[in-house]
Amino acid sequence: MKSISILVADDEEEIANLIAIHLEKEGYRVFKALDGEEAIAVIQTQSIDLVILDIMMPKLDGYEVTRNIREQHNMPIIFLSAKTSDFDKVHGLVIGADDYMTKSFTPI
Repeated sequence: MKSISILVADDEEEIANLIAIHLEKEGYRVFKALDGEEAIAVIQTQSIDLVILDIMMPKLDGYEVTRNIREQHNMPIIFLSAKTSDFDKVHGLVIGADDYMTKSFTPI
């Protein structure tokens, strides 16, 4: 059975590592990217099933990464962002995200 591959793209390495630890404990294969360009490179070289994506990242922000993904792929994208306004949430969904979650969160 194929393991599901998830890309966690967040410039806050501690958050990316925390998410990865919890996903790996559940049996997912996790790739991490610390900026938008690295996220695109992972998507181009790996078979990714789901993207968890921060908006405020260096090089390419999450919005640009989402536009790039949607040009070529249809995998689900979940924004995980400190941007909490209704505008940001709606904008993220309009440009192609499938869901939008706000930081901070408590892993259980």
